[in-house]
Amino acid sequence: MAKASKYTSKTPHENGVIHWSEEENKICSELVARQLACIDGKACDEYME
Repeated sequence: MAKASKYTSKTPHENGVIHWSEEENKICSELVARQLACIDGKACDEYME
């Protein structure tokens, strides 16, 4: 099966940090919020923290 995506990960700078764009950070934040809502009441308090 052929690769469907041309995505390549960003390379971290010398300190190991990857600088994501504002748009990428917004998308990630929305996805995390959506996932946290799905596990609310199902995961222990320590995990939710």
